[in-house]
Amino acid sequence: MFCLLLALVPVGVRASAAPDVRVVLEVSARMGQADPANARGKALGMLLQMLPEDGRAGVWTFGKYVNMLVKYGASDALWKTQAALKTAAVADVGLRADLLAALEAATWDRADPDGERHVLLLSDGRIDVDDDAAVDAARADELLTRLLPELIAAHIRVHTLALTAEADVPFLQQLAQATGGYFARITAETELNGYFLRVFDRVAPGTRLPADAVGGFLVDPGIQELTILRSGARLPDPVSLLDPQGREYTRTTPRSQIRWHVDDGYELISVSQPVPGRWRFRGVDPGRLRVHAFGDLDAQLVDLPGSVFPGALQSYRLQLTSAGEPVTDAQFLDLLRVSASLSGPRGETPVLAEREGAGWQVHLLDLDEAGEYLVKVQIEGKTFRRELATPFSVRNPLSMEIRPDTSGAVFWIELNAPDVDQRTVQVAARLKHPPGAARVVPVQRLPGGLWKLVAEDARGLLEASLHIQGNYLNGKEFLVSTAPVRVTLPMTVTQHARFDLRGRALVDRVAPDIDGGAAADAAAGSAGGAVPPAPAVSAVQAAAPGTEPEATVPLWFAALLGVVNLLVGAMLWWLVRPVQPRLRLETSVARLRALAQLDPPAAEAEAAGQDAVPNPA
Repeated sequence: MFCLLLALVPVGVRASAAPDVRVVLEVSARMGQADPANARGKALGMLLQMLPEDGRAGVWTFGKYVNMLVKYGASDALWKTQAALKTAAVADVGLRADLLAALEAATWDRADPDGERHVLLLSDGRIDVDDDAAVDAARADELLTRLLPELIAAHIRVHTLALTAEADVPFLQQLAQATGGYFARITAETELNGYFLRVFDRVAPGTRLPADAVGGFLVDPGIQELTILRSGARLPDPVSLLDPQGREYTRTTPRSQIRWHVDDGYELISVSQPVPGRWRFRGVDPGRLRVHAFGDLDAQLVDLPGSVFPGALQSYRLQLTSAGEPVTDAQFLDLLRVSASLSGPRGETPVLAEREGAGWQVHLLDLDEAGEYLVKVQIEGKTFRRELATPFSVRNPLSMEIRPDTSGAVFWIELNAPDVDQRTVQVAARLKHPPGAARVVPVQRLPGGLWKLVAEDARGLLEASLHIQGNYLNGKEFLVSTAPVRVTLPMTVTQHARFDLRGRALVDRVAPDIDGGAAADAAAGSAGGAVPPAPAVSAVQAAAPGTEPEATVPLWFAALLGVVNLLVGAMLWWLVRPVQPRLRLETSVARLRALAQLDPPAAEAEAAGQDAVPNPA
């Protein structure tokens, strides 16, 4: 029945097809210094080996000139073998880096908007074509203002990796965000395999077959190819694969439809036209298995970008496809059970998958915390099970991290706006110690897309707001002023604030993670003052835009006022003791404390007790 219903699928608008992947690999001397062992090329071989054989792919290298390292064509077994050998032996000797020419060469067909294509860019993002900096700047401007809009219009997604410490992070991140690609920053070679696996789930969004507790998985009749990844594998490890008839396959078994590839840290098995039924592994931890299925039935979360901004509700359409065409047969869809879950910084939680027409709407709620996420969709039929796993990042439009410092506080600021020309951005801060006058100070630009402000010799209440200006990519002016953030100095823990691109504070539902902040501080200290990672999200006191912030009472002032309250209370008690009951005294003292904003009204205090955010000061 499964195959019969798929045969009834009508031809419609193309929703997904065999993957089309173009790898653009920088081979400048700078990259060679950052990655002398070419770890990125070796890890890239794993991704290329995993591509389905009905896809298309090519590899380009670039320094001063652009070369086609592996010819663009069908990603079959011969192509994969050549690609793995050539990418593992790349020599980084280029004296220049013409990124614009490389992207143009790899996207020669961008005038044709039919079909989604993926570019995997491994570069530090720095254009270097001439000794004259103005020439390089003009080349970068042409990339952003001419080529980038063409890539967006052609549905070409650019996935970028910041590998070197000198990488132009804002530039690489902007390319990914603007095109819906996936961006990551790698600090260690051991993270490369994980990055390429996440990218694979973006460029080849096929379904997986869930493995049970003993390494078994069910292959249904619609599957034409399996790609099985075993992570953490070593050459001496014995492992075998058993088909439904009980035939056993190992690395040395003569075979025609099974290919076995073992490399440093992983093992890949590709099976063409697998026999339907229950397959299983022997001698392997099921937790290290990823079984990718390619065939009659695939699934895709339509238009889920690689990076999204925080929001109360994000919904994406789950579309089932057959041979690249949407599955619309209601009788078949009615047989399926669909569930979904979201993994992120706060763990894994179920999410709503709601049937809508010939698909489902997957509602991703509470995407408020920056970080890496993975949405999993389980699809169950009468005789088969499939799983779709798609990674993405949540990045704050504008975030501020305030760290304690011996001289006061250090503010770290990050701006994520794909349509803003980051090269034109200037940041200033307005600092105020109430009731004193405000002063405007410049904010220092640092590598990696961060800005730094040091508030020295500050004690008591400090209000800080940002004024950011620059240009959009179309030349129009970009201008935003944030709501003021209030902190009490000296600080004991790291605090965070985040804003939308209008400068309005985004409010969190959770209190600051004190342990997490302390751990971040310790990590920054052990790094010898190095630039910290991109700010995370927590809670902070921020006034609404267009309103005056309520005063926060410093500790020294609260203590002094407490003494005054005691003296006033004693005097009142002495004056009214003969004629007034104790209740009148308590009422008078309460009014004094309310006037000094020490005690809120009872109703407000009760409400604050439910949703209070502790002041780390």
